[in-house]
Amino acid sequence: MFYSVGIENAPVEEFSIRRSEVERSFLRLKLNGVVWELTRGRCARSWRSLVRQNCVGTHTGAMCEVAAIFGTTKLCGNSHGGDVRGRGENSRKKEDAKYRIGPILEGKPPGAGSKGTHKKRIAPISSNLPGPAVKGTNVTAIFSSQPSDSILEKALDGIRISPEEALTLYKEADHLKIMATARRLREKILPHTDASYTMFRVVNYTNFCNVECSFCSFMDEIGSGKGYVLTTEEILQKMDYAVQEGADQMFLQGGVYPDLPFEYYLNVISSVKQKYPDMHIRAFSPVEIINLEKITGLPLKEVLQILKQTGLDSVPGAGAEILTDRMRNIISPKKATTEEWVRAMETCHESGLPGSANIVFGSEETPEEVIEHLNVVRNLQDRTGGFLSFIPWTFQQQTKRFKVRAVSTQEYLKVLGICRIFLDNIPHIETSVMVLGKGVGQLALTSGADDISSVVIEENVLRSFGLKTEKEAVKFLQEGGFRPRRRDLLYNYDRYGNELVSNS
Repeated sequence: MFYSVGIENAPVEEFSIRRSEVERSFLRLKLNGVVWELTRGRCARSWRSLVRQNCVGTHTGAMCEVAAIFGTTKLCGNSHGGDVRGRGENSRKKEDAKYRIGPILEGKPPGAGSKGTHKKRIAPISSNLPGPAVKGTNVTAIFSSQPSDSILEKALDGIRISPEEALTLYKEADHLKIMATARRLREKILPHTDASYTMFRVVNYTNFCNVECSFCSFMDEIGSGKGYVLTTEEILQKMDYAVQEGADQMFLQGGVYPDLPFEYYLNVISSVKQKYPDMHIRAFSPVEIINLEKITGLPLKEVLQILKQTGLDSVPGAGAEILTDRMRNIISPKKATTEEWVRAMETCHESGLPGSANIVFGSEETPEEVIEHLNVVRNLQDRTGGFLSFIPWTFQQQTKRFKVRAVSTQEYLKVLGICRIFLDNIPHIETSVMVLGKGVGQLALTSGADDISSVVIEENVLRSFGLKTEKEAVKFLQEGGFRPRRRDLLYNYDRYGNELVSNS
């Protein structure tokens, strides 16, 4: 449905109002190449109340938001012209007055609640007008139009973007536009008011490893006499502590140690399951699984079936770092190639073992290689559907021989947003509070991520900045303005009933 529009000294290229099946109304217009969209939920009384709400800086339970899809705007005005004041909000008059009363939209939007001609004034704040706008001055959008905007529009319309378009976003697009787009797409999974967390115990069963990744300070050379191998009894003691802390999931991972027999792995899994039958066990990165294939001499699928029958529930897509042969030769020449990593994960998924995938960046990789990595994961997911989540994080400086570059918060959030936009077949995007810290973690939850990948009990490989208890996780999410939702490693929320939503 279209309505007549009057704009002061500016042509409107497109203008429409529609109502969705979820009873939200969308007003969309294109002015001077900039696309604007207002969303009004069914709980909002009128467009006027929506504009007033945004003007005074509040965010109500009606879940209404006023936003430019490709930038942040302030909207001001009412059906009678002039500044908009909330009821009893005289204290905000000076603040409200600084926003320009801008171009007029005339028409009667659905559910506007007024008779006759309905006018709205839209006033994007200009980045080149630091003070109050002068009447009659042309005010531009806070973000100028970019060629890459059409890619973001395409993603918002549910159309898959190409690797070339993803690379354009990485190199050219404004990170705030990417964040805003990713946040909108995130709402298909969880409302922006909610965020999830989980609890699991990491058990690193050995640090002996023959892969010798250049970035890893955890491993010890086989035969050095300095490393360790945990006994089954020691592992059970660690799980006893985890259960006391409220964790019911185990993340079993270690170095690649060919001298450990296959029976060791089976005994650990079966012993944990025997003591804790409901314990979810996620174990063994692709490089570890390939090692098990080698030491048994069995086909990989048969190895996985034996592990699954013993009690293995899911697998991590760890050890990926950057899935290009050039970077893998730099990072860890002895590690599984990209082709071997894909084969291992594809076989896991075909064997009924779902899991996660990740990317680790911040070294010598190029933007092209980041996108190539994402494309490898997306293509694999198209074939198997086995990835439940994807997590981007950055390298930490652990050894002098590995080159690490500083990744800014801006770049991290841009890459995370691109992950949400490009990986349209993976439902959940996680951010690692453990690796990146609480500040970046909260920002990530408003930039496309829906989960904090915590609580992690005992982390030996990485330097941890994370949350150690469920109470800390709940408090962290609440302080960020989110309703905490606990989930398991398979993203089942109902398993816990989500009763714990306070830190009291």
